[in-house]
Amino acid sequence: MSFNVAAMVSTLVAATASSAHGDHHGHESRRAEWAIFTMAVKSSLACMVPSHAMTNKRVGTPVTATGYAAMLRFSPIALLLLLVAACAKGPEADLQYISEARSLAAEWALVNAEAGQGKLTATYIATMRRSVREQLSTASSTLTEPDSRYGAEIRALLAEPDAAPPEELRAHADKLKQIEDGLESA
Repeated sequence: MSFNVAAMVSTLVAATASSAHGDHHGHESRRAEWAIFTMAVKSSLACMVPSHAMTNKRVGTPVTATGYAAMLRFSPIALLLLLVAACAKGPEADLQYISEARSLAAEWALVNAEAGQGKLTATYIATMRRSVREQLSTASSTLTEPDSRYGAEIRALLAEPDAAPPEELRAHADKLKQIEDGLESA
């Protein structure tokens, strides 16, 4: 269930961010955001409804017309969970971004190792490096504690040149893994 709440929050944040960064269609933008949010809430609530509540007991068929009515009675709980998830701060909230940055560092190291052996095309190398940088920048800017040890490590990773030695990139990945393991065990 927490994964669905996190997905709902990230969907809402993404919709809000897209409207804040250049989508100035006013009413249409708000309607689209509301549609995305409503869809996310309904999909999150679906996991909270017992399977027997989604079946017509008289004929044993799935409920279609009243399916969402059963889900809506759980909406106060879902909204409370949404607020708690949205207010989450600190290293626990950043754990997913630390993990993502570690994975991206390892991927970047692999690309650079394969590039050094002449196994990849220049276009593929450039595309992968650009993609890794973009994803690292997003992870870095999303941290709730950017001035933390892991925030500094992600910034150090971003400061590496595109053709950084794979060993250096793996060292960053290893440091992020140590931080990640420490947070998961806490």
